[in-house]
Amino acid sequence: SMRFPSPLGVSALHEPMENVMKKVFICCTSGVTTGLLVQKIELEVSKRELPLEVEALPINVLVERLSEADAILLSPQVAFAQSGIREASDVPLASIDPDVYARADVAAIVDAALELLASNA
Repeated sequence: SMRFPSPLGVSALHEPMENVMKKVFICCTSGVTTGLLVQKIELEVSKRELPLEVEALPINVLVERLSEADAILLSPQVAFAQSGIREASDVPLASIDPDVYARADVAAIVDAALELLASNA
């Protein structure tokens, strides 16, 4: 079955700033689990030719690097940190659906990142 990005994702790609690289942090407890996931996400990003830079970060490092992020996705293990991050920053933020994370559904994760970026456009 073909996957189509959500309407938000589509509009995000047609913003005038199309070629400006956007930085998306994906956070978990150690950065290791998401590190493996990020390799797969990078393949999806290059396949779709999206101007996204995706980096895995442990949640404790995120605090120091909040200002660098255009969007932040939290793994289910660190979803509890969402409200604290919101207080510290207005960077678009979401936690990854546990099923999506467990399946390592990179298409859905990239769609989620695009929606976050579009919400801030």
